[in-house]
Amino acid sequence: MFTAVAAALALAAAPPVAPSAADADDAMRVSFGDLTLERPEDAAILAGRIQAAAAHYCDRHRVVVTPRAAGAPHQCRAHVEHALVAALPPADWRAVRLAQIERRRGR
Repeated sequence: MFTAVAAALALAAAPPVAPSAADADDAMRVSFGDLTLERPEDAAILAGRIQAAAAHYCDRHRVVVTPRAAGAPHQCRAHVEHALVAALPPADWRAVRLAQIERRRGR
């Protein structure tokens, strides 16, 4: 189940292509071609985009992503954020993960 959800998520270094109407509800795209992830500020921007995209996706698909925790939206968001970050190349993954940790600490 989680694998199927992760397959529906996408990160793109290029600007997004408009999805078809049928794909719009099930696909999520987070663009970062305008960012340089070696810069902590840009990694933080991408972390924010991932957080917002995960929240939006989970608003519609929470029961599918985390059926046993449908009443706990934070679990769905955590799963989706993890899938998106895991899809990044290792160097970018580390930069965004550090930005997420800093974000949670309120820095």
